[in-house]
Amino acid sequence: AGKPTTDNWEAVLLLGILGRPDDLQLILTISRRVELGPKRFQLLGAFGHPETVDELIPAMDGPDLRSAVAAGAAFRKITGRDVESERRAHLPPEDGREPDAFVKEFLDDVKLPDSTMTQSRWAGLKPQLSRCTRICQGFDLGAGVAREILDQLNMESCWHTSLRGKYEGTWDGNLWDLERF
Repeated sequence: AGKPTTDNWEAVLLLGILGRPDDLQLILTISRRVELGPKRFQLLGAFGHPETVDELIPAMDGPDLRSAVAAGAAFRKITGRDVESERRAHLPPEDGREPDAFVKEFLDDVKLPDSTMTQSRWAGLKPQLSRCTRICQGFDLGAGVAREILDQLNMESCWHTSLRGKYEGTWDGNLWDLERF
């Protein structure tokens, strides 16, 4: 975490998944490292602290389309609210090169997030969620998670939540259940 790079990204993401509320400042510091690219917003989504949302909203209006889409996905992972607009864009190649005509046919077509809608949705959710320490898809997971909530999470969020629960000793599933995710 002291020297996050794309080469040690899996370990950094694990910090986001398993991190405690007192790791918030470290997570925010890592998320501001532009050289990590759009992945840095995945870290905020995995951590799920409400104070990370203020980092996501401005990124949705930024010039980097991949980062804007990643910030929107992280917002959705935290709040459970979709913020896609009707504006569509083709994501440029990850290597930054100008695509030729052939490559342009295979570029990812995405809906860009709407930062105005995001601000409005966050304004409605913030009073309720700001007292939480970990949110996933709008659910407060700070004190553990009931099976009914776990069943409502998408597969990635379910895996992150179960892994965290296994690490903290609050989830009674076995390793086979975890591997299944």
